[in-house]
Amino acid sequence: MAAGGERWWARVPGSFWLLAAVAALTTGKLHVALRLAGLEPYAWPHLVNGGAALALFAWAACVSASRQIPLYLLLGLPLTAVAYADVLYFRQFGDLLSAATVRFAGQAGSVVGAAAALVRPADLWLWIDVPLLLLLWATVGRRVRWRPVPARRAAALSVAGAGVVCAFIALDPGLERLYHGHTMMARRAGLVAYHAMDLGSYFTRLSRRLSSSEAETREVRDWFAARPAPPAAPTFGVAAGRNLVVLQVESLHAFAVGLTIDGREVTPHLNRLRRESLYFSNLYTQIGQGVTADADLLVNCSLYPSATGAVYYDYAENAYRCLPTLLRENGYRASHAFQGIRPDYWNYAAMYPRVGFDRFHSEQDYDRSDEIFLGVSDASFLRQSVGKLAALPEPFHAFLVTLTSHTPYEHAPKVFDAGPYEGTDVGRYLNAVHYTDGAIGEFIENLRGSGSLDRSVLAVYGDHMGLWHEATGLRELFAEVPPSDEAGWWRIVRRVPLFVRLPGAQLAGERTEAAGQVDVAPTLAGLLGVRPADAFLMGRDLLAEPRGPVAFADGSALDDGRLWVAEGRCYGAARCDDLAAWAAERLRVSRTIVERDLVGRLREGDRVAARP
Repeated sequence: MAAGGERWWARVPGSFWLLAAVAALTTGKLHVALRLAGLEPYAWPHLVNGGAALALFAWAACVSASRQIPLYLLLGLPLTAVAYADVLYFRQFGDLLSAATVRFAGQAGSVVGAAAALVRPADLWLWIDVPLLLLLWATVGRRVRWRPVPARRAAALSVAGAGVVCAFIALDPGLERLYHGHTMMARRAGLVAYHAMDLGSYFTRLSRRLSSSEAETREVRDWFAARPAPPAAPTFGVAAGRNLVVLQVESLHAFAVGLTIDGREVTPHLNRLRRESLYFSNLYTQIGQGVTADADLLVNCSLYPSATGAVYYDYAENAYRCLPTLLRENGYRASHAFQGIRPDYWNYAAMYPRVGFDRFHSEQDYDRSDEIFLGVSDASFLRQSVGKLAALPEPFHAFLVTLTSHTPYEHAPKVFDAGPYEGTDVGRYLNAVHYTDGAIGEFIENLRGSGSLDRSVLAVYGDHMGLWHEATGLRELFAEVPPSDEAGWWRIVRRVPLFVRLPGAQLAGERTEAAGQVDVAPTLAGLLGVRPADAFLMGRDLLAEPRGPVAFADGSALDDGRLWVAEGRCYGAARCDDLAAWAAERLRVSRTIVERDLVGRLREGDRVAARP
């Protein structure tokens, strides 16, 4: 007890205790946000989040007592909103928001229904400080006379809090890895520190784009020169001169193909296509934050996505050398893209000419009387597209993208009885996929009836995952996979199907080797007899090099026997160092090409080297 009988805490300004309470609440809710997203924090984020809270709120403790609570609310609401946006974004895409994703904000209005479906009652805990502070302000906050914290002490607290955050970012060895994803950064450092690092990375990338480096150009050229030349595939050119029709299907998981519920086939038409096709059953989506647009990039250009953001937004002014251009140089008379969506979605109208498409047919080119959610329904879109394909001069290349099986899977008409999964995320998903399967079946039969099917190579694949392991009904669907089997669930949610039907159903059969979407363009080019000269494709022809690792946008990687998760876990072997390093190198090379806009310089270097 202090002199005069006054206890020590009585001499501490009430403003300090309020600051301490607000900082503690903020630290707690940032921890809750990670847990709501299904991420298990490490021990240190509590300290780092506490430091961030002090840095943000301390200066508000030195204003008059009646203004402190409104200031805390004003400062805290944006922080809570960002944290909750992280939660919703992770539930949908398995990643956290980044500075680069702000460029996608214009699309948010199109997916409000999807976001609403991600809300959980437990999310209210993230906002608990708002009613508590409002109640405190309404009852005593405007009448109290406690002393403000002196300005110099408030400044010292703020600097100390920022110092804790900066020291952790600088000293934590786990953040120095070459291969880690956003979630590992957030779990180690907390959401505030993660977003601070992400902002720094974003502006670093912007500055890189403004500079040039001949050394990096030479390094990338040398990497391709040292890459072993693949053996000639026995299937090279078996479909030379044929049309190429590529169909990207929204949210199509591989597990949906061949699945039956109480004897009812979920994908009867894709099941038939599977029997007529080269079927790659162990192909993985490699998308990043650009989701559908990233799948588009992977399949058309055989380049990996950015670590954050989307190449289709951030690098739309670049020069590219993708499959449409290669086909045109080999005698194809038209290369068109088709989507029943508005032309600015994912920046398609600006990007598709760069990819090499002669024309983009958007929703403006379709009868929109049958619209579902984001645009023209799959049934109407594919039915109308048959006529558009018939008008193209042969040989042509057509790239089509479906929409209706988009989360939250509530917009497709009810066409499938999901039995025990009715009312769950899985039940809604299977109904949407069954609807799209019917539209694809009609599309294929129309091509078959016109004779176009056997004059074409038809490739159909899923763009990205539609359900995460926390989706209701999914654990029951895969009851044989223990909840603790991270590697098993990792493969289930990321595996997408690839069908390649050749004229006359040649080469039909299943291929089970691990592969990625980045391998699709080289594989199709090989079948069509096109050698991708000076295209700098990152993938491989799966019929020439069937075995090889698969790299993912966050630095994870797998091969037929091992899985490396970028947060630092290896499954299937004692060590995955070589696998992790292999993925990191490929991602670095691909991203250097994109970030430095190197395609033109690399091609010019090759032409100079080839001159006598």
